[in-house]
Amino acid sequence: MKITIHPDYASFSSFIGQIPQLFHQGKGKVLHNGRNKVMILEHEGKQFVVKKFKKANFIQRMAYTLWRPTKAHRAYLYAQELKKRGIDTPHEIAYMEDYAWGFFHTGWFICEECTWPQAFGPLFEAEAFDKELASAVARHIAYMHQNGIFFGDLNLRNFLYNKEEDGHYQFAMVDTNRSHFSDTSLPLPLCIKNLQTVTHRRDLFAHIVQAYAKERGLYEKELQEPAIQQRDELDQRNARKKQMKQFLGIWVKKR
Repeated sequence: MKITIHPDYASFSSFIGQIPQLFHQGKGKVLHNGRNKVMILEHEGKQFVVKKFKKANFIQRMAYTLWRPTKAHRAYLYAQELKKRGIDTPHEIAYMEDYAWGFFHTGWFICEECTWPQAFGPLFEAEAFDKELASAVARHIAYMHQNGIFFGDLNLRNFLYNKEEDGHYQFAMVDTNRSHFSDTSLPLPLCIKNLQTVTHRRDLFAHIVQAYAKERGLYEKELQEPAIQQRDELDQRNARKKQMKQFLGIWVKKR
């Protein structure tokens, strides 16, 4: 097991080394249990958010061992890079890489807890979405793009927000490991590509695109038409994938 710990948390190294064992024993509170598993562990009054990434497949094991940084490593590095560029994200604590027979096997990322709610609820789930919050999300995306950040998993569950007394919104971004960074602001086609994943709710998507265009000083049509077209294409691809999975599921049952 390779363990890298942020200097701010060096005094917790003994506890951090025990995290995989505590995780497997179910000592914490599960926040998410899907492709990856996320759990909160408490120690000395501090909350440690632990993300165990899905076990790497054969090709990934080769890549992560020989030339590509693991997801856990990237999550740690990208948290630092985002903060350098003015984007808040929970403080990175450590990352761990488990190896078997000399090859990478499983990755873990540990960060501080952020108790702010996700933007998903008041935007996607609400019958009448919060337009003020939606506009703030659009401005935040524009800021990231202007600062060379292509956020790799741009969806509303990864926007944690806080509304201050003066009405100003603060955001903390989570699930950072698939992001990309540029030394200059992103070109418009790349911005549109990134925007298409923020939501598939159409009225909300149109509002975010409109607010984004206003923030960037762009003509709305210049942005909205290609963004909606790419959103349609993405929905079609997802629908085909879903149909294929259903077909394969039925086929396997019949076999």
